[in-house]
Amino acid sequence: MEDANLSIIVTKILEWGLTEYVDKLKLFIPNLAKTTIAVHKKISKTFLPLPAKSHYVFNLRDLMKVVAGIFSVPHS
Repeated sequence: MEDANLSIIVTKILEWGLTEYVDKLKLFIPNLAKTTIAVHKKISKTFLPLPAKSHYVFNLRDLMKVVAGIFSVPHS
């Protein structure tokens, strides 16, 4: 998937998930989306699947787990 498409998806999910947070935090959504995608790409390139470690397969679901972790932080 292209970076532009990933950025749109992650940004929209972050906007939806951070509706209850302080407005100042919402200013960081574009940078947070870019950073999340960059980390995911770096991990995907670093931890390539091998016959001995076939569990090193990263996809969009793993990227969304990072976003879910961000949402688990209390907003109050």
